[in-house]
Amino acid sequence: MIGQQRLQQQINEEMSNKTFPQFAIFVGEEGCGKKTLMEELVGSNWEFWYICRDVKVDTIREMIAFAQGNQSRCAYVIPDAQDMSLQSKNSILKLVEEPHRNATFLMSITSEDDLLGTIKSRGRIYRFDTYTDRELKSVVTRQDALDSKFIVDVANTIDDVLKLNLIDLDEFRKQINVILDKADTLSIGNLLKSSKNMAFKDSDEGINLKLYLQGFEAVALERLKQAEDDDVKMYRDIIIETSSKLNDLKIKSVNRQMLYEIWLLNIREIREKYGYQ
Repeated sequence: MIGQQRLQQQINEEMSNKTFPQFAIFVGEEGCGKKTLMEELVGSNWEFWYICRDVKVDTIREMIAFAQGNQSRCAYVIPDAQDMSLQSKNSILKLVEEPHRNATFLMSITSEDDLLGTIKSRGRIYRFDTYTDRELKSVVTRQDALDSKFIVDVANTIDDVLKLNLIDLDEFRKQINVILDKADTLSIGNLLKSSKNMAFKDSDEGINLKLYLQGFEAVALERLKQAEDDDVKMYRDIIIETSSKLNDLKIKSVNRQMLYEIWLLNIREIREKYGYQ
């Protein structure tokens, strides 16, 4: 596993000292290695473990029934808890409130805000660290120095790097520059047509929306460094707007296509505001 040495060392010490909690909550953005760390942890420290295949209420109830009838030392792994319904969250509450002494629960989630306060208070939070540029660069496969730098500037996680390794970066940058330079000169219809190039779901073909917005933000930031006068204000507003939409993407129920189209129109308005018509 790349990175997270501080966190791994902390957990190893707690395991050695037998102070690791019965309910651990791993918090970090998508692709930061939460599942990998949990799998390595249970594989090294438990002879038996139960991994939920999803977090639907029926699956959680199956795990609860198993845990209530199993008294052997076992780790129960609950990945992607941000996708849990309120029913699933309520179902698991009593189990983590009063776990039997041989049960340990490991949960991963992208944001603490998605946890019920009552569940959060029962567990110990382990927050994943931001990856360093060196750690990100260690998995970049591009030989071109500019491509390598661009990937590191755009990526937040190892998963981001792996995805960027596989795409046509020239086409990726072209898509960014078209919107950044022409959002105000394209008709609204043609501007919104760019949504056809986006992947709003994991199963969709096209440019991953989160990576695209991260790339757009990175390119705008580079331009800001060289900008003068009103261009400085424009690029700042563009970066603030893009950062806001990246935060909105973390909301489970958000309509990604609608978010993208609103973002496009807002970028258009920003360019018009500073006289780029």
